[in-house]
Amino acid sequence: MTTNAQGTATAVDLNSTTNNDGHVILSRVRFNAISYNITQAVTGSPVNAIRYTNTAGTGWTNLTNPYALPAATAGTFPVTGEACVAFNPPSDWGKTAAAGLETGLAGGYYGLNFRSTTAPTQKAQATGVEIFRIFFFTEAVADNGTLAHDFGAKDFAMAWDEIEGMYGDALVMASVDPAVASNGAKADMGTRLTAQVRAL
Repeated sequence: MTTNAQGTATAVDLNSTTNNDGHVILSRVRFNAISYNITQAVTGSPVNAIRYTNTAGTGWTNLTNPYALPAATAGTFPVTGEACVAFNPPSDWGKTAAAGLETGLAGGYYGLNFRSTTAPTQKAQATGVEIFRIFFFTEAVADNGTLAHDFGAKDFAMAWDEIEGMYGDALVMASVDPAVASNGAKADMGTRLTAQVRAL
């Protein structure tokens, strides 16, 4: 399933029509945003929950600060196309225990669990699932406002983890608007990078 989720050829199930079914994302390093290409949207009125692996890596803790698009439907995936979920990484987020967590979940990974405690009438499917680490995360920038970070003459480097070493393969800026799909924003990194991005 991991290969299919990372690819674009085969859709994978994100939940099912059975209560408490869902999917888990595992990563050796911390992350705080996920992008899905939804190919089949849910129907019905599912009730959803997002959990993360606890400090000991032996169980799950409810995540209370997710930001999803549309904002009121975290984990629902009600429409096809790109969907994004972002969150503030929990301070007590631990890796799965060495012996693993539940059936099929290996040890040594940060885990995020999306499930529908009340199932939809049609499951969601997606391809091209990607995870990100957003280091400067700002919510609710005013319409037509400007958000600036002054990095001076500092160079950008890929993220570093004490166990995994350097990781990451791109420098990105995401602009998201839960209400308007046509808005755009410009991320200007001087002569090094200029990226035009749209609302997800």
